[in-house]
Amino acid sequence: MKYLKPRGDWFHFERVVQKELRGVLGRTAWREALNTDSRVEAEIRCRRRTVETDEDIRQAKEGTFRRVSDNNLDDIAVQWGIDFQQINRENIARDAFPDVWDHRDKIGDETPTPIFRSKSELAKSVSKWLERVQCYDVIEGSSDWTALIEACLDEYLVSNPEISNAWVKIHTEQATIPSPDISNVYGTVERTPKIDPKHKLSIVFENYLKINKKLGASARTDFATSVRRFIEFHGDMDVTQIRRVHAEQFRDGLMAMPVRPPHKVRALNMKKCKTHSNNGPQKRLRNSAVVAE
Repeated sequence: MKYLKPRGDWFHFERVVQKELRGVLGRTAWREALNTDSRVEAEIRCRRRTVETDEDIRQAKEGTFRRVSDNNLDDIAVQWGIDFQQINRENIARDAFPDVWDHRDKIGDETPTPIFRSKSELAKSVSKWLERVQCYDVIEGSSDWTALIEACLDEYLVSNPEISNAWVKIHTEQATIPSPDISNVYGTVERTPKIDPKHKLSIVFENYLKINKKLGASARTDFATSVRRFIEFHGDMDVTQIRRVHAEQFRDGLMAMPVRPPHKVRALNMKKCKTHSNNGPQKRLRNSAVVAE
């Protein structure tokens, strides 16, 4: 077997990581003892590790590889939230109600804008805190970093209900309270609702194709194009949240596109293709039942 290596009386799993993926995976190779002197058992364990490392490589290439677990990221986010609140709690109130508070000298660790209005502002605060506490588990720009910022955002919104009503959405997703229709108070950073990956349109469609083995190649292509264009138009939505109005908006978007766009326009996503067609010489409306292609 390719990655099975005998070392004395024991067998090891050894697999070299491609150079371009070493920074993402944080290693140059996998070298692990399989803890057996049985060739048969070693081959079984080697196959299992091959499948597991194949998945790590696939995620690294797609940019979705995670080196830190959700539980550990939540722990880091909680620690950041506690530290942030201890230092900036009063400054948040000062920013929200400047006429009520007197001037106060800063101690040096305060965030310049304790009421965040964008994720980039929050990310800067998290980045400085990680450096200050010497936490190097999360690499900026990685999938772990994206997940950590989302976790810190939840901590921030739940800890400061007086400046934003977004905490309601967080508790709603956790099924602890119903979801009332209320808006943010001070225009703080907005939070993207979390979607169960199994409910994403792209995943549901993949499962649909796997189940429908007898579906013809032409139908598969047409359906795939329709789904891709819909995702370009509305995003990869939770299928349980798709309503008639989404289909109607998608239909109207299709009607604004040219019947036979040139290849350079066809390669664009739906919204860019629509903008390009409105500015170009070809303005024929297309039938709403025809896939945007």
